Amino acid sequence: MLQWWYNKLDAWQHHLLPCPFKWITGCDCPACGSQRSAIQLLHGEFLKSWQINPLVPGFMLLVVFRVAAPMMGLTGWPRLFRLGSYLLALVVVLIWILKLFQTQGCI
Repeated sequence: MLQWWYNKLDAWQHHLLPCPFKWITGCDCPACGSQRSAIQLLHGEFLKSWQINPLVPGFMLLVVFRVAAPMMGLTGWPRLFRLGSYLLALVVVLIWILKLFQTQGCI
């Protein structure tokens, strides 16, 4: 069963949707690489997933925290969740800006 799952993930890598923003401008958008990042995350490669695009693993960590925090009895979890969301958005935007500076013709 596990091998079947890995085969499906590998097949999906060859059928990823193109980014319309990149197609029009030639520059990456903040979500560029999200599909590849999700596939790496499903393979269990958290670090590779983060390196491709921190949006997907960061979002998944926030979802896990959102579900687990009330069960663990954390009282300040809404504020922590909001802070984590803002930090993730900041990281994604900063990495996007760095990518734009590294790509010729984008900035």
